[in-house]
Amino acid sequence: MITKTQRKWMLMAIGIFLFTSLLAVTLNSLRYGWHWGYSISRYVGLETWSAVLFALGNIGVAALFGKYLYAVSETWQMSRWFYVVIVVTAMALLGLSACPIGYFDLPGANYGSSAPSQIHQICSRLMFACMLLMAFVWQLSGKVHAKTRCFCAVFVVYGVICVVAYLMEWDWFFRTLLVFESAYILGFMVLCWRLQGNKTNQERISHGRPEARN
Repeated sequence: MITKTQRKWMLMAIGIFLFTSLLAVTLNSLRYGWHWGYSISRYVGLETWSAVLFALGNIGVAALFGKYLYAVSETWQMSRWFYVVIVVTAMALLGLSACPIGYFDLPGANYGSSAPSQIHQICSRLMFACMLLMAFVWQLSGKVHAKTRCFCAVFVVYGVICVVAYLMEWDWFFRTLLVFESAYILGFMVLCWRLQGNKTNQERISHGRPEARN
């Protein structure tokens, strides 16, 4: 079973991410203006204090997030490759946090042209793909409750729409990037928080047949 304490780890991760992101976006928008087309990281990279705060906060988010998903994987007895995906996701989050896009760009250079900005883009795309992969696997897993599988399916469809809109360079998507990006990240974190215990184990317990321990 996934315990209440373990689920609190995910709530703490959501809280930290919301606090650092909202603070960076809100305060920096007062100075640089409100732009729906900016990503969270673009707002973060506008000032040193927000870049540092976001990076430090995401260290905690990555630790809590990874710890929680590890517990989920142990409960559901996921394949070993799934643990690798969790580690890659956490490392990608740390990588993009350490290299906020635009912050290290030289004056007069094209936006996002510096090496750290390129690293940020690689890490952000990698994290996006890993989140989509995990939701897709949960959607197909018979160990996941039906309601959660439906939530996973909706998330996967939303993620595919974002991918298509990005590749097709649809204007409406980039004009409201802040909304789409925030909804994707928070949607995944809420999805993780909603995860329950192993369905098979719960059914055994409800029928008076607790799973035998090895």
